[in-house]
Amino acid sequence: MKLLWFVLVIIVHLSVALVPPEFQWKAVDFAWKFNTREAAVSSGDYIPENNMPAGIARWHDKLFITIPRWKEANVRQVGAPAILVFDLHENKLLHRHEFNDDVLKESSVLTGIVVENLGPCPCDSFAYIPDMGSNALIVYNLEQNDAWRIENQYFHFDPHSSVYNVGGVEFYWNDGISTAVLSPPRKGHRDIYFHPTSSTKQFRVSSKLLKDKNIPREVLFGAVEVIGDRGPLSQATAADLDLVHNVMFYSQLSRNGISCWNTEKAMTKENVPLILSDCVLLEFPNDVKIDHENNLWILSNRQSRFLYDTLNHSVVNFRILKAPASTLIKGTPCEKMSPIQKAISFIKNT
Repeated sequence: MKLLWFVLVIIVHLSVALVPPEFQWKAVDFAWKFNTREAAVSSGDYIPENNMPAGIARWHDKLFITIPRWKEANVRQVGAPAILVFDLHENKLLHRHEFNDDVLKESSVLTGIVVENLGPCPCDSFAYIPDMGSNALIVYNLEQNDAWRIENQYFHFDPHSSVYNVGGVEFYWNDGISTAVLSPPRKGHRDIYFHPTSSTKQFRVSSKLLKDKNIPREVLFGAVEVIGDRGPLSQATAADLDLVHNVMFYSQLSRNGISCWNTEKAMTKENVPLILSDCVLLEFPNDVKIDHENNLWILSNRQSRFLYDTLNHSVVNFRILKAPASTLIKGTPCEKMSPIQKAISFIKNT
């Protein structure tokens, strides 16, 4: 049976005029109608302790928080894995695409989605979904309402980066590609930066190739570029790109923090510094997102304790932090380069 992630969404209304907000919870629960919660708890269909926020995204005055169904007494499929397209202005579902069986595998774990819009019509809209569990990237064409699966050797984990120790819990993950990040448009396409979770290397490939459903595997393999290595203990579940500063931010599981990389520089250990680290506030920073105001949002959730140990619900376990990207990179190797620095970097790289 395929591993399916059933997602509940919390919407938090923000006040952007206030000091950058921080949200934190000892445990997460939901508002239920009438006595339905008690009945669900009694039957075992709902286990409050199994709630763990895993992903975030901001749109205008709303912050979306996803809560996958990680643990259940009786895991069951209530619907096919699908892409849902919403009109957020009207809070209205516009389109639903269910994945065919040939797109997913029994071990599939879909960890996120990134959307490429290059024009006003549906023919210019594509979505890319990393399948961490079975080492693939799923591509969806909105105009054709079609999805296909792309496999590549670079989507697999690195055995040298498969051992973790977070929050005092040691574990082994063989997780493949978990993150896809889009560069600014270039000649009608974008570059897709990607990396497996259990890896310290960064890769890049043109979206032009991924849009070809029948591209030969050997052609795609030859087109993937190895950008560089972030250095030891730099495994990352998530990343996002600040288009204003051309800086990518990474979660840093094994270092309880966040790192950054100026994409105009060579990727070396020195150019991917750890800019935030806190063993309490950032224990297992699972997701990072840049919003339209160039703020970095960080979600930490103590996931290693949740999965392999026990969460203490009398203390804060889940946190969301926010900071301006410009403040985080100031004085670091990720800070925006001057024209002279760009020229020197170009000469070094060539």
